[in-house]
Amino acid sequence: MTKQVTYLVPGFYLAISEKQHALQFAQLPGMMRRATPVRLAIVDSFNHGFEGDIEDLIAAMVKRFGAKRIAVVTFIENLEMAGCLTDSKPVHRFFGAVSEKLGTVGSDDITIAAPISLLSQDGNFLWYDHDGVLLMELTLAEVRAVSVFAEAITVETARNIYLEKQYPDAMNSSQFDELISRMAGADVFMAPLHIDNSMEKNLFGNVDYDEVQALVDARVAAHDEKIADSGKDLVPVIPVNMDKGMAPASLGLVTAYAMEYEGGKLRERYDFVPMFLADEARIVERAATPGVFIFSNYLWTVDTNLKLSAAIKAVNPSNITIHGGPSTPSYEKDCEMFFADNPHVDVAVRGEGEHTFADLLDKLDIHTADLSVLENVPGISFRASHSVVRNGDRDRIADLNTIPSPYLMGLFDEFGSVRAGAIIESNRGCPYGCTFCDWGSATLSKVRRFDLDRVYAELEWSAKNQIEDASIADANFGMLERDVDIALKIADLRKTYGFPRSVPINYAKNQVRYLRQIIEIFAKVNILTEGLVSLQSMDETTLKVIDRSNIKLEKYHEVAREFRRAKLPLAADIMMGLPGSTRTSFSTDLQKCADMDIRVRANKTTLLPNSPMNEPGYRKEHGIVAKPGEILMEAASYTRKDWEEMDQLRLAYYLFDVYGLLRYVARYVRRETGMGEVAFYDKVRSDASRHPDDWPVISKTLKTLEGYMAPPGSWSLFIAEIGRYLIEGLELTDDSALRTALAVQHAHLPAPDRTFPTVLELEHDYAAWQDLLLIAREEGHRDDWQDHVPRLCEFGPATLVIEDPSEVCQRDIGKAKVVLDLHLHTWELESPVARPRLGALAL
Repeated sequence: MTKQVTYLVPGFYLAISEKQHALQFAQLPGMMRRATPVRLAIVDSFNHGFEGDIEDLIAAMVKRFGAKRIAVVTFIENLEMAGCLTDSKPVHRFFGAVSEKLGTVGSDDITIAAPISLLSQDGNFLWYDHDGVLLMELTLAEVRAVSVFAEAITVETARNIYLEKQYPDAMNSSQFDELISRMAGADVFMAPLHIDNSMEKNLFGNVDYDEVQALVDARVAAHDEKIADSGKDLVPVIPVNMDKGMAPASLGLVTAYAMEYEGGKLRERYDFVPMFLADEARIVERAATPGVFIFSNYLWTVDTNLKLSAAIKAVNPSNITIHGGPSTPSYEKDCEMFFADNPHVDVAVRGEGEHTFADLLDKLDIHTADLSVLENVPGISFRASHSVVRNGDRDRIADLNTIPSPYLMGLFDEFGSVRAGAIIESNRGCPYGCTFCDWGSATLSKVRRFDLDRVYAELEWSAKNQIEDASIADANFGMLERDVDIALKIADLRKTYGFPRSVPINYAKNQVRYLRQIIEIFAKVNILTEGLVSLQSMDETTLKVIDRSNIKLEKYHEVAREFRRAKLPLAADIMMGLPGSTRTSFSTDLQKCADMDIRVRANKTTLLPNSPMNEPGYRKEHGIVAKPGEILMEAASYTRKDWEEMDQLRLAYYLFDVYGLLRYVARYVRRETGMGEVAFYDKVRSDASRHPDDWPVISKTLKTLEGYMAPPGSWSLFIAEIGRYLIEGLELTDDSALRTALAVQHAHLPAPDRTFPTVLELEHDYAAWQDLLLIAREEGHRDDWQDHVPRLCEFGPATLVIEDPSEVCQRDIGKAKVVLDLHLHTWELESPVARPRLGALAL
């Protein structure tokens, strides 16, 4: 009787990160990615082909490693659910002859070009370089030894570290040295890279969290001592914030306004504690003394804030908790439910909070349990004895300059001293009424302005404090002519102080008059930013449903043309899952962006609590079933299955077009077949997902790359499989033109073992061909340029030079896509055919 044999599927890989001993399984979710000794042994067993009942393997692993049975079972189940196991002997997909050359290594520090993805096959792990050369075949024991060199180290130290670990089935010293000789012969060792950290690439994660907390603690201690010495019996007012990387602008603004309210009269009753950063232990400690605790709720803070609010009330029920911000519900029924679900909440603030909070403090008497004194404070709901009282709305603050600046008052000096992020407003309000948006409850409102002197002073505070990331919090920056002056001021500060390095901005939605000028100003001083047009959708039905009045599409084409000619980066915001949209309209939106050759930021639609989209009548009319704060996954115009397909297309578009895995090939395919880029991306995605055994590298890339942006073994293997797909699946001719398109595509994909510049000797001039297709688009043939441009095969030979001035290959490989997106990074290597890099300007 034949026993069952279980194998790993082709394309399963084991990743070595840039940290010593850090191995992971990129195909698996969450914590299942960690390659612990028992998990490695399980994978190794399947890599060899495990013969027998899986229960036998489970028992063997439990006995061998002393592991818990549930842990072993869970890992194997995750392998199965991820489609990583098969009972059919895998067909050989990966080939190559390993060089038998041996070498020697000196006594200096050496390293390998990590991260590396090793492909499993026949019990070994295959190590390929970027060009598809098989460098080594490794056993699991050898993989562990290789991983020691992910960081710079001497051979002697590496040997000692490896042997001290006493891995199961570890090599001895002689075997280790033999491996080193083979590695040297394969030329995988390199001198340590010395990346110049003064280069302005890493914008986030630079804040020393312990330092900023220590500085805040010191200030609070000095403040407490001063209050104690005064002998005054003041009620503490505590802002609650746990984000160490960003000064809490909203809490600072309401605190600053209250401190200066009517000549500072509230300071006679309240102690405004400068505790703008604290963890739960510090907050709970302060809660022992009755006080007023204020929260600003956003999607990313509301859950934590509510947890802290409950803890504060549990310590002392006399504390007053006040919640405001965009994720504190304003609609009446939602607000009632908010109070019902959170019995620890005393007051909910609607709209702008500065005047409301000061008025509230003025009326409040914390020494009584009766909040009825707040019945004449507009803009709030509060908890009465047996009900929730909803007061009328408050008018917006007419003169924003009555709001003091927390930056200029010194409330955020501790954040400035550690170069945390800063959020600065130059105006408030938004004249548009898009149903998906709640811009601080300021939609359909007049735009009010802060004085330029104040804006300039806050920007200078940021620059002097070497703030890396100074965000402009306006809803429509670039709407006003003076925004160009603000951009010039930022550029001047950049020249003087070297900061800011990044300026995240929400650009004007319906006006692009000043967009190019602003981006040119930033690009000239190498501020990392890009032009952004807030399209959201170009589908007329969707735009009508969401009350979104876009400018004429031709105007956006004009902007795209201007940016391309100036070699400036341009992106478009597209929203997936808007009411009124369909799978077809979303695909069409993406294609129109591809036709303009601009980067896409495709965002899932979230039902914001205070947006018009959450209004009960609107929800009913458009079949919205999501709860406030949830991603909208079903509406009258699309099903949940439609949404899932849109989301798969969204990811494929990000990988294939935005990160450039197939962009150059897709243009060639369109000229040869007439198939649009998005249709091509979707077909590759669909076919690879349905037939992973036929397209193992493509399917694994789609499954793993979002969480682990690294070559899938080798980009050469990916490109080879794409070439086979084009020939077999699309019936393209295997000729010199196809080879050219594939070579250009391969040369633009980043890998840690690459060196630059790369000079391609092409059989056909891809750059000249692409220039013609871009010109054809600009001349009105966006939808049918393929009928007006010669075929690539009609062009003569040429060279193409690819470089990596942003050090993508050293800095950005192995990270999660969300991290690269957050840092405004793409995989755009520099070449005559590449899109403009973020923050770059060709002068």
